[in-house]
Amino acid sequence: MLLRLLVAMMWVVSACSVSWAQTPTLSWLEYQKILFDKNISLQSSYWAVTASMRARDIAGANAWPEISLGASATHTEGTQVSDLFSYSLSGSYTLFDAGANSARIRAASIALDSTRLDEIKNWITVRSNARLAYVDAAYFSEKVNLLTQIRERLKRNEEFMKVKFEGGQQARWVYLSAKNSRLAVDQQIIAATRRLQQARKQLALYLGQSRLDENVTLDALPTSVNLTLPENYQSFVSANVDVLKAEKNIESAQTQLDIETASLWPLLTLKGSTGLSGTPAFFPSQSNWQVGLNLSLNLFDANSRGNLIMQRQAQLASAKLDWYELVLENTQAILSAHNDVKDNMEHMPLAVDALNVAQERLDTSEQLYLAGLAIYLEWDQAQQTLTQAQTNLL
Repeated sequence: MLLRLLVAMMWVVSACSVSWAQTPTLSWLEYQKILFDKNISLQSSYWAVTASMRARDIAGANAWPEISLGASATHTEGTQVSDLFSYSLSGSYTLFDAGANSARIRAASIALDSTRLDEIKNWITVRSNARLAYVDAAYFSEKVNLLTQIRERLKRNEEFMKVKFEGGQQARWVYLSAKNSRLAVDQQIIAATRRLQQARKQLALYLGQSRLDENVTLDALPTSVNLTLPENYQSFVSANVDVLKAEKNIESAQTQLDIETASLWPLLTLKGSTGLSGTPAFFPSQSNWQVGLNLSLNLFDANSRGNLIMQRQAQLASAKLDWYELVLENTQAILSAHNDVKDNMEHMPLAVDALNVAQERLDTSEQLYLAGLAIYLEWDQAQQTLTQAQTNLL
């Protein structure tokens, strides 16, 4: 329920209300909505949370008195024929258990919180994997378009060299070199197309489908990134699902310790019953009732409870260390990710400059070659350099 509320809020904020089935373009926000509704793994997580909620309710019900109603009827034949009917109402209530039942209720509540965190983590994992597939699909779609444009440029160069070769103005190897450059790009287009199909198929699988409609195109993802790391970035760590689950593990270990510690105390239970018996069935003639206190205390168990308590204490200490380790790992992960993104974004202007230089070099070498002031290898190298600069920037 919590996850569905969070995702619903995200959709409202994003104002994403257009169904991708009604438009030829599929945006990432639209894909997420379908993913949340259709993914089988997310549906399984939802039912796991539902089961955990029922387990919590069961634990809470144990704190209430237990009341039961009984009825019986016997028929006897012999020297005398008799019918006996009885009705009874019995109840029991735990007066003192040193907080054991309260600890069990807390443990069930903690388990429910952990299951909800598992549901959120599952959504994050599925969403992240789907986003990577979406990025791949968007990237290879753009790459196919770019390589197609590059192929057209190289094809014109190939045809020009073919004309010069057939006119006896250029050696055959020059024409073959231009042809090989075009063929190399053809192979890249085939590979990029295959990767595009794989990514689109993966996107469909996350939705429980065999394939994504070929008529649906993917929106390009934005490339602008805010490189400013907030001063309170550690709040991201405290909100991390793994860290939150580690905190729940600490709480769970503490409640298990409380349950075992409560077993050292006596258990006091109040029990009572009342009933009617006799004949005929609807007007029994005898009534009875009883009430009493039950006290139980374990006097000797070869220190098994003491060892179990020490085991719970060790598990609690281990859970605290696991939480601390996760905090350190996530803090370092944020800093490392920020540095990686910053480094990559700082290289973007360099890639743009390299592309501009490569384009200028190609234009210059082409003019010099056509004027007879440069050899074909200089022009060919300029072609390859421009192709590399275009793919690097993409």
